[in-house]
This record gives sequence, C-alpha cells and structure tokens, in this order.
Amino acid sequence: MLRVAIARPVVDDTDSRSVTLTEGDDVQLQCTGWGWPVPHVTWTRQGDSSRVYGLNEFGVTLGDVVTSHNVTLRHASLSIKNVNRTDQLDYVCTVANSLGYNNRTIFLRVKGPNRHTLCDVSQ
Repeated sequence: MLRVAIARPVVDDTDSRSVTLTEGDDVQLQCTGWGWPVPHVTWTRQGDSSRVYGLNEFGVTLGDVVTSHNVTLRHASLSIKNVNRTDQLDYVCTVANSLGYNNRTIFLRVKGPNRHTLCDVSQ
C-alpha cells in the first residue's frame, strides 16, 4: 500500500521579525518553508504587492534540502545590496502550493550612515 502525505505549506518563523542595518550595508533575508506538494517561495515588498520576486530576481536564491523523513525544506534568500532608507519596508516571504499558502514578514530598518569625526591629536 502506497501512502502519500499532503500538507499545506508551513513557514519557519523562529528567526527575528526585524533586521536593523546602516545605510550602505548588504543584507540577506532568509525564509524556509515546506509542504507537499513542494511549495513555491516568493518575496514581495510592502506597497509593491503587484511585484513578486522569485528565483533569480532581485537577488532571490533557492536551495532545497531533503530531510531523513523525505520532507523537502525550501530555503529562499533575498539579497539586497547597498541598502538605503527607501529599502526600509516590510518584506513578505510567501510559501504556497496547491493546498494553500503561508507567509512570514520581516521588517528591514535602515539607520543613517555612521559618521566618524577625525581629531588632530598632535597638538
């Protein structure tokens, strides 16, 4: 007898829900989901839900790992280079298959650039 398990997608929500950076930094936001059928993973930006970022777009990379229980974990990373204040938004990772979807939101906080003051100590 063959048994096939089907499951609505699940998103790992154990990591931080916000990231604080300084202007000019690079960031890689992580999202992991699983389900059967194996889900698709996409990223969207707050206020730009009509634009979906998938594999190889806007720095999105995917990596699959099959566990000892034959569950495929789908890791999706969203890379943003040289962040600035316009990147300070919520980023939503959506994991979806034919049974439904689940999502995770990460807020990206961007501080102003570090300012260093030089002093003449030779006097």
